[in-house]
Amino acid sequence: MQPAWQFLRIIGAAVLQHGRDQLPKRYLHRVLPEVAQTVWNEWGQRVDEETRIQTLSATARAMGKIRPYVEMVVDDIAPNQPETVRKPLLTYLSVIPSSIRIALRRPNDPKGLSVPHWLVPREADDLLIFMPSSVPVFEPGAKPLPDVDWELTDLLGVGGFGEVWKAQNPTFSSVPPVVLKFCLDPKGSNRAFRHEAAILTQAMPNKPHPGIVELRATYMNHNPPCLEFEYISGGDLIQWFKGRKREHGPLDARKATWIVHRLARIVGYFHTRKPPIVHRDLKPANILVRRVGRRMEFKICDFGIGGLASSEPSGVMEEITSRRLIKRSAMKGYHTKDYASPQQIKGGPPDPRDDVHALGVIWFQLLMNDLRLPAPTGLDWIEDLAHHGFNREQLELISSCFQSRADLRPPNARVLAQEIAQRFRSILQPHGGKHSPRSRSTVAAKSSLSRATPPPNGPAQGESPSKGGLFSRFFSK
Repeated sequence: MQPAWQFLRIIGAAVLQHGRDQLPKRYLHRVLPEVAQTVWNEWGQRVDEETRIQTLSATARAMGKIRPYVEMVVDDIAPNQPETVRKPLLTYLSVIPSSIRIALRRPNDPKGLSVPHWLVPREADDLLIFMPSSVPVFEPGAKPLPDVDWELTDLLGVGGFGEVWKAQNPTFSSVPPVVLKFCLDPKGSNRAFRHEAAILTQAMPNKPHPGIVELRATYMNHNPPCLEFEYISGGDLIQWFKGRKREHGPLDARKATWIVHRLARIVGYFHTRKPPIVHRDLKPANILVRRVGRRMEFKICDFGIGGLASSEPSGVMEEITSRRLIKRSAMKGYHTKDYASPQQIKGGPPDPRDDVHALGVIWFQLLMNDLRLPAPTGLDWIEDLAHHGFNREQLELISSCFQSRADLRPPNARVLAQEIAQRFRSILQPHGGKHSPRSRSTVAAKSSLSRATPPPNGPAQGESPSKGGLFSRFFSK
């Protein structure tokens, strides 16, 4: 415990130095870069890589034994501070081990107890993934639901409007863990909570869907309100992608397209409900990944700003589709603004083509092996993807997903999945088919692309990308 104790002491001292005034307010995101830099100066620069691995692993394994050591740390570094500072500091340091575990978890280590070489901190910014942006209300070991046998273990997410925790049964270890999502914003998010529960009930009226995180129970009359979900080990698409890229190299076109095809089939399921259900916040952070044997499974979560594709006005839908909630969700997301469609950003009503836009951006990012990229504009991206050898029909489908005009996108994700299965049949086969992507029309020479002038506003009015007008100049006859 000695390395973990010293590590927590350095973090606590840095938080006290840079965030003492913010601790009573519980918001630390503004000072976290300074905290990380101080921790790096006092710890990271002074130890070798192997020691960093051992320290992070030891801290991650602390679990329920950490509280007495955290109390010793706070007594040591803040003996004369008021309780308004000491208590949130103690809470913050108590969740550092779980934050490390969550940052380290991935399909081949769902508990997050080992440190792969690509997650070893090598500069101050690398430490930020191990530090929560806010001080949570709850602590590990708490039992916030009366008469319900759930004990909080790991903080999965925290923000101004709620907290998300992994919880386990303290008596029977054979009971699978769950996720508890607490609403801490009585002014508006309680309505969003009820909306999310209603959306999931609409999506799965009779039985769970294998591609959607299951809502297990609701505690809407509890203070604070709470939703209970199944727990998915393995992390999200971001964590999987980073590990896959570092350990096995860049994704190829087949794997990237296979992933999007699987996601489109899942999203297509709730797009074809009556009325259609629109997620409206699809992004890698809301796509959970777990490994079952040698097979990879995806689960979509967080329908908090989702909606029904209906023209009927209601107070709930007006709240959910407002710009305020879209911006609010962006604060807790992974580049949410880059996945939202232009219509969604303008406050338009829910439309399945919003999700198609997000799937198109994810597809482009996976093909480019960079989840930080925004939706492409113009036609330069065709040259970027030329090395994959896509034919014209394939590029047209990719492009249609992130068109700014909704009427130029596939009408829903089910249609998108069908089009992917048809146009990418050869590369979706496990070992490729008789015909590779280059066996039909291929991308023309690089000079042809450099001479092209993209139309300023995309296709002409009424011209669908599927007709080939947008791409015909880039392909040999």
